[in-house]
Amino acid sequence: MRENWRTVGRVLAVGILAGMGGVRPGRAQESVVAGRSGDAARIAALEEKIRRLDERLALLESRPSENAGVLVASTGAIPAVAIVPATAAAALTAGAPAPSAPPQVATPEVLVGAGADGFNLRSADEDFQLNIRHQLNVDSRFAPDRTTGEPNSIYLRRAQIILGGTMFRRFEYYLLSDFGSGRARANDAYMEIAFAPGLSLQAGKFKMPVGLERLRGGTSLTIAERSLATQLVPNRDVGLQLYGDLGDGKISYAVGVFNGVADAVTGDGDTDDGKEFAARFFSHPFGGSGVNALEGLGLGIGMSRGQTQTLPEYSTTGQTTFFEYSSAAIADGTRYRIAPQAYYYSGRLGLLGEYVLSSQQIRNSLTNQFYSPKNSGFQVQGSFLLTDDTASYAAVTPARNFDPAHGTFGAFELAARYTELRVDRGVYEQGIGGGMAQKAKAWALGLNWYMNRSVRLMFNYEHTDFVERPGGDAVPTEKVFLQRLQFRL
Repeated sequence: MRENWRTVGRVLAVGILAGMGGVRPGRAQESVVAGRSGDAARIAALEEKIRRLDERLALLESRPSENAGVLVASTGAIPAVAIVPATAAAALTAGAPAPSAPPQVATPEVLVGAGADGFNLRSADEDFQLNIRHQLNVDSRFAPDRTTGEPNSIYLRRAQIILGGTMFRRFEYYLLSDFGSGRARANDAYMEIAFAPGLSLQAGKFKMPVGLERLRGGTSLTIAERSLATQLVPNRDVGLQLYGDLGDGKISYAVGVFNGVADAVTGDGDTDDGKEFAARFFSHPFGGSGVNALEGLGLGIGMSRGQTQTLPEYSTTGQTTFFEYSSAAIADGTRYRIAPQAYYYSGRLGLLGEYVLSSQQIRNSLTNQFYSPKNSGFQVQGSFLLTDDTASYAAVTPARNFDPAHGTFGAFELAARYTELRVDRGVYEQGIGGGMAQKAKAWALGLNWYMNRSVRLMFNYEHTDFVERPGGDAVPTEKVFLQRLQFRL
């Protein structure tokens, strides 16, 4: 642009000189000497003006105009924040302070963690959290005389991915998906709202609040498979539940409404309009009393009442189905359960026991008569840690993890259990009973090796005897060895 102005100046100068040189011919000879001296002065003056124009042009070019700023910004060659309008340039030239930079939006800080409780992401204020965990159980089942319902095998008992977290501090979610036993399913899928201390709402699919051993997590069991008595309580169902702890944790309660499921069954939907109500109350009467020998005592009761169109069947640890209702039996009426329960943990010792009564009104489709059998069961189990560790209803955490280089080997635990399940004898008299036995009773022994809080080896033996149903044949004893490698995080 500077060269353009210079060219214009030279053209103007040449034009002026050409105009000055255009005198009439008659006077040309007379003005030659005078014209030469005057021309030199004017040329010098014009060159001075051109020099000044060059200086002013250089100054203008150093200041981008408003139009030039818009053009640069519109091309995208320079970010818009880098464009300084001419008015702002003038203010800067005058010594005015520079305009402030646009405000920056703060990026929330995300904290990443990993440990024995899993992998987690959380915001700095902990209002938002995501926890990722998993559990893997590789089991083997071996029956020396092949009296079980399934062949001897090594199988994937559990293969679980667990997601849990918090949103806005008061809202929690939990998803437990399981791919074990060759099936993909959502065992738990629920959300919770904490309204106040001691009052939360739980909605979705989760364990119904009835059985003590059923509510105990799989990673906390001292015997690999749950007892015969637990066959009489519901497993998981879809529903709504209010729950919480009161009195500094001395009293726990849960009250809910569910679609309704048969004994030992998991439900994902509903087949009728009937609903099932369930409740559980549990107390630690000596919690915080200072009486150490009694603080680990817990007493409670679970119950349910409702309707369903399905009937249960009962099986053993070896997966032998020993009782099922006949084809004439139809669930038609009220079902109720009641389950008094207790546990005691002190030092290395752990004890747990419960009794369950389950009754369901049934109609005989052949005679159109109704009968409400009362099936019952109980269990008593105990555990004792051989190492200097603490027994608990939750999973055992060794004081010293497995590390042979430092002479530590984790925690070792002995476990034992006796359990029974008795079917109401009247179901056979009413023509609605089936299966091969009316009663099963089993005892089990176990050795658990906790290498750390995440890895455990379990060795179990379970012996089950049967009482044949009326008019039936004798049922052989079931003997099963179970081994489990459990990995959880």
